[in-house]
Amino acid sequence: MTGSGKTLAYLIPVIERLLRLEEPLKKHHVGAIIVSPTRELAIQIDSILRSLLKFHQPSAEILEPNEDGETKRSASSHTVLPQLLLSGTTTTAQDLSKFLKNSPNLLIATPGRLLALLSSPHVHCPQSSFEVLVLDEADRLLDLGFKDDLQKILGRLPKQRRTGLFSASVSEAVGEMIRVGLRNPVKVAVKVKGDQRTPESLQMTYLLTPASHKFPALISLLSQLEPTPQKSIIYLSTCAAVDYFQQILSAILPKQFSLISLHGKNGPSVRERNISKYRAAVTPTILLTTDVAAR
Repeated sequence: MTGSGKTLAYLIPVIERLLRLEEPLKKHHVGAIIVSPTRELAIQIDSILRSLLKFHQPSAEILEPNEDGETKRSASSHTVLPQLLLSGTTTTAQDLSKFLKNSPNLLIATPGRLLALLSSPHVHCPQSSFEVLVLDEADRLLDLGFKDDLQKILGRLPKQRRTGLFSASVSEAVGEMIRVGLRNPVKVAVKVKGDQRTPESLQMTYLLTPASHKFPALISLLSQLEPTPQKSIIYLSTCAAVDYFQQILSAILPKQFSLISLHGKNGPSVRERNISKYRAAVTPTILLTTDVAAR
C-alpha cells in the first residue's frame, strides 16, 4: 500500500548492515543492491535513501562531490555511498567510470543497467563483503519480463546472501523465484486486525458507468468536487490511450486544470521532466499515465 513505509522497511536495515560491518568494504566492492522495476521507482528509492543518510554525518559529507565529481570517502570510516543506475540517463561506460572513481558500496538500479555493470570484471560482489540484495516490487519485475536478467544477476552474486523480496502481491512467478533463487526463505506478511485494510483517512468510492459515459462523468466529478482537487491521476491501459485522451481531455476539461502525460514510450528525460513537473505543480493538475506510475 502506498505510504505504508515499505521502502523504509528495507532501506533502514540495509543502511544498518553496511554501517555495522567490522571493516569498511574494499575499494570497488559492493555491499548491497536494490533492484527496481522502473526508473521512476528507482529515483524515488534513491531520494529517500539520501534523505535518510543526511542523519549520518560521515555519509552525508561524502554525498557532496568535489569539483571533479569525486567523493571524499575515507577508507577508514564506515559510510554508505549509493550509486543510481538508470538506462537512458547515462551510458554503461559512464556508469562504470563513476563506479571506479567513487567506489560506491550500495547500488540502486533497474535490472538491465545493473546487469551491465555487474558484467564488468572491475565490480566485485564476493561473499566476504556482499550483504543484502533487495528486489522491490518483485511481482512487477517479473510482469515486465525481467526474469532472465534477474536470473543472470543472481548468478553473479554469492549464493550465501541475504535476499529480500518486497511486493504488494505474491504471484506464481514470484513463488517460483523464491524456490529457485532463495535458500531457507521466510515469508513475512503484514496483516491488520478486523476488516480495516486502508488508512481511516483514505476515502474510497467508485462509479459504475457505460464506457461512452466515462469521461463526461469524470468531467462532472472534477467540476463538482469542493475544494477543487489539486493533484489527480487518471490511469489508462496503454501508451496510445494516454496520448489519445490527452488530446481529448485538453479540449473538454475545465480551464483551471493542467494536463501532464507519462508513459513508458516517453524518453527518459521526458519522463523525468514530467513527473517532476507534476510533483511541483501548485495549480489543479491531472496526470494521465499507464501503470508505469502505478507504484
